[in-house]
Amino acid sequence: MISNKPWLSQYPAGVPKTINPDRYSSIMELYEECFDRFRGHPMSICMGVTHTYGDIDNASMAVAAWLQNQGLPKGSVVALMMPNVPQYLPTMIGILRAGYVCTPVNPLYTGRELRHQLNDSGAQAIFVVDNFAQALEQVIEETAIKRVILSKMGDMMGLKGILVNTIIRQVKRLVPKYNLNDPKYHVTKLPEVLKKVKIYLFSNQKCLWIKKHFYNTQVVPQDFRKALFCHSVIS
Repeated sequence: MISNKPWLSQYPAGVPKTINPDRYSSIMELYEECFDRFRGHPMSICMGVTHTYGDIDNASMAVAAWLQNQGLPKGSVVALMMPNVPQYLPTMIGILRAGYVCTPVNPLYTGRELRHQLNDSGAQAIFVVDNFAQALEQVIEETAIKRVILSKMGDMMGLKGILVNTIIRQVKRLVPKYNLNDPKYHVTKLPEVLKKVKIYLFSNQKCLWIKKHFYNTQVVPQDFRKALFCHSVIS
């Protein structure tokens, strides 16, 4: 190993020379600290649309709560087939927050490649941008997928998203035709997940059913945030 570590002299002021690898017990603990510390700061910028740490926090909370209400066993694998769009971060964090495993999928995969990953990972649910839904349709019967959450490129871009979705679908025609209407796949649209959720709150090993409706711009109480680290089935 290099003993003098010359790169340390290039570190900006305030950047520590070493880190404590045991400071956080999980990646979610790190995210929680960042959400609280940088709540009003930008976390993602896409096509001129900015989302703060607080925005991502609340949106990921909605994803996590919705997932916990779908009856998936604790530790289930959830696939994420999206390019770099604003909804990627809250979806990925929401999956982890709910107590599930996230398996990111290359959105350019063919049906055959997608089938291999879904089966190798054992994924039971998938978040997918509709540009790539045709590949999923081709192989979904050969997988264990029970839940499909469809998203559009502009779902988290506000008014600009309407324009983006229109251009992608009607002008560029970048969304191949697909059919995922079979009820057994419980197809849901991502905006529905972000708008209205049911949150489970746990206390003393008892499940208290609390219905709480909120939009992704609303600050969620800390008690609800902590509740999402529990799974909806407690033995």
